[in-house]
Amino acid sequence: MIAKDAARQQGRTARAALNPATRAGFNQRIVTACQGVLEWPAYRRMMVFLPIEAQQEIDLTPLVQWVWQTQPELKVYVPRVVGNDLEVVNITPVTPLQKTAWGVPEPVGGEVLQPGEGLDVILVPLLAFDTTGHRVGYGRGYYDRLLAVHTESLRIGIAYEAQRMIDGIEAGPLDQALDGVMTEQRWTPTAQA
Repeated sequence: MIAKDAARQQGRTARAALNPATRAGFNQRIVTACQGVLEWPAYRRMMVFLPIEAQQEIDLTPLVQWVWQTQPELKVYVPRVVGNDLEVVNITPVTPLQKTAWGVPEPVGGEVLQPGEGLDVILVPLLAFDTTGHRVGYGRGYYDRLLAVHTESLRIGIAYEAQRMIDGIEAGPLDQALDGVMTEQRWTPTAQA
């Protein structure tokens, strides 16, 4: 097992080592895989992350645009930081976005997901992951707290294959496992799925 801080650093280094052209190609493969693997007609609400460009996060904007074109009844939500938590906000093609001090694109205004409204699928950014569904992000716990509220959701990590930790990642009591991870090479359901 690898400690979370070590996994975080290895995952960040692996992602940064990919050149822009390689990342762009991998991003497209991930988008195409999501389009083919996920059961889109069954979903009413999905949450996706918008990329922090400075951190070389995977850009799922083409997936969001595809959803708007092909699944018009599916509402798309993104996270917005409010205090120590993530608020889930509906976006449309005309929703204005602004970058936070951390470089995270967030919606300005917008309809917030109400208590009791579920999300069918949540796509989660990762710095590192393992085959049992354990993940690490930037270490502030935002996604763990969100996932703890949405236990009924299909929880899918989005990462590059190079960010996989073969030896596993140590998990704490508050860590929320994923149902699977999508990379440019494969869809991997976890033991929790």
